[in-house]
Amino acid sequence: MFLKERYRPSTRVKIDRAQLQRMQEMSKEGAYRAKERLGPTTQAARVIAAERMLEAREWSAPRLVRAAHYVETELGPRVGTLLAKAADKVEPPRRQRQRRNTAMKTLVAASAIGAVGAVVSRRIPTNSPKQSEDVLEPSSPMTKPSTDGQARIP
Repeated sequence: MFLKERYRPSTRVKIDRAQLQRMQEMSKEGAYRAKERLGPTTQAARVIAAERMLEAREWSAPRLVRAAHYVETELGPRVGTLLAKAADKVEPPRRQRQRRNTAMKTLVAASAIGAVGAVVSRRIPTNSPKQSEDVLEPSSPMTKPSTDGQARIP
């Protein structure tokens, strides 16, 4: 909701020039009298303020030195440790190296292929047509087949 602006008609006061000049002269005289009366007081206040500022500086300097020493020796290391702990909490966990993962995957795949190959080679039947012909023929000239089915060595 917007506030409505009220319109106030300005009231105009009719002042003639002579009256305006007289008011300006009176305000100048009043300012001059105030300057004469307040001048010495402001000078004294300035001197007192300068002395008090010097006293305040003398009082605060050793306290500032002590505070600086405390920050450097006690507070600074504590804040540093606090910031280091916060950084450790904020930092995301390190990712594992891609090379290790790739090497492990390759090793697992190779061993799986080897295991499958071993299983397949054992399941192949040993009496293939080529091997059955070799079994019937004598393997060496020293052995001669006999009639009773036993091989004799001469």
